[in-house]
Amino acid sequence: MLCVTASWSAGCAAQPSSETQLPATTQPPGGATQGRPDEPPSPSVDAPLDTPTTQPNQGPAGPPSEPPYAPAEQAESPALQVLRGVETALEPVRAMRVRIRLDRQLPLGLDNTTRFGTLLFARPRPGAQPPDPAVNPRFDVRFDSLRTGDDAAPIELIDERFVFDGRLLLEVDSQRKLATLRELARPGERVDLEANGFVPLPLDLNTQRMTAGRDVDLVTEDQDLDSHTLHREAADALKAVRLRPKTQAEADRAGFTSLILLIDTERNLPHKVEMIEPGGEAVRVTLFLAQELELNPTIDPGAFNTTPPDGPAWEVDAVRLGADG
Repeated sequence: MLCVTASWSAGCAAQPSSETQLPATTQPPGGATQGRPDEPPSPSVDAPLDTPTTQPNQGPAGPPSEPPYAPAEQAESPALQVLRGVETALEPVRAMRVRIRLDRQLPLGLDNTTRFGTLLFARPRPGAQPPDPAVNPRFDVRFDSLRTGDDAAPIELIDERFVFDGRLLLEVDSQRKLATLRELARPGERVDLEANGFVPLPLDLNTQRMTAGRDVDLVTEDQDLDSHTLHREAADALKAVRLRPKTQAEADRAGFTSLILLIDTERNLPHKVEMIEPGGEAVRVTLFLAQELELNPTIDPGAFNTTPPDGPAWEVDAVRLGADG
């Protein structure tokens, strides 16, 4: 699953983790469509082969046993059907370039922030094997403008980058001449970006993995949900799928109490993702599918380069796996 960091507005303070839960062909950003869980075995039925007969001085034999039967296949929930539709649509998509918007909604009347930029995303390279970092998804996010406050606030130009090459994450603020290089996985390890403080974008969707340990349902307009949620935007071509951790341990690992995916069912692609953090903050990522979307673009060989900028004016920090940020 592609993820973008939830803490862009304050710098990526997520701690690296050595968890290795993402599959290699991506786990899309890869992964082939997973099969449905195994059906329960049919109960054994010992049906007699002989036709019942009546013995002298005896009553008729009991009725024959019921013939063997196959249990009816349990239908998937509508929410799972929507997610599997996205997973299927993404199978042929090895890379994506799209314009994005990142909103961070803070509590206590603090200023909200909105960033605009471009995302280049690539699923794990087919056939990649450790120690090739391409066993993990890769991305390059470039933010070019920022608005602080409400929609009427002015927009200022910025130059921020977040590049992940499958192992290392490079954060660059060109205007402040600051850069941080974080090690999120050892060579060849698969990395769990979600556990590293990122907003899950289902561009590398594996339904079985994404829903494990979580309640999943479709959000309807008549449900009384938190005001942050996206269900009010749902229309005939949009479906809102909500995922909520079943346990506190899973909520702590994932970093959210609720995750809502707004799916464009005409394209079977994610349109918006909203994550509600335990403290009530809301982080929303919008993909502008209708305006600027390119599937399977040609990727420059130098893409996903995590070499820090060089020069005397730059302040560069390096954070190794397991170290404090």
